[in-house]
Amino acid sequence: MDIIYVIYLDNSMYREGKRRTAYKTMGSAKAVITSDCRKYAHIMFDKAKTGKCWYDIGEEGKQEYIKKARERFEIKEFCERK
Repeated sequence: MDIIYVIYLDNSMYREGKRRTAYKTMGSAKAVITSDCRKYAHIMFDKAKTGKCWYDIGEEGKQEYIKKARERFEIKEFCERK
């Protein structure tokens, strides 16, 4: 039985450009989330309008935003129907 892992962002299927939404391995899905969390963290920081630059907030500040972005993602498992 095949298992497919699908990425969701804010409770809707994640679609970003040409990137796939379903993966055959959990590791592939986690890699996509890891790479895209940084991008979404940067966007969330810009929307906060703190008056600072992303590159000036320090590593702790960046990790805080990355953690918030990671919480928005979810991986769901789907099995093949018979």
